Amino acid sequence: MAKGFDLDKMAAETFGKKTGLSGGSGRHIHIFDADVNFACSGIIAQGMGPAVGAALSRKMQGKPGVAVALLFEGAVNHST
Repeated sequence: MAKGFDLDKMAAETFGKKTGLSGGSGRHIHIFDADVNFACSGIIAQGMGPAVGAALSRKMQGKPGVAVALLFEGAVNHST
């Protein structure tokens, strides 16, 4: 919400509606809004790679920004 995405569109996405952020295709597991550079996934540890890539991209382009990946205990070893 701090990024400024539309809460109504996010709710519509969660319920698979065509009026959602991604036309309902992401449902509750993948929330994405290109207009405000926001992406979120419910898959365990899925956000690590994209967060590192986003941070590296910003650094290489000399642009300010923050990339955040929220991981909980045991998430990194979950898929190995």
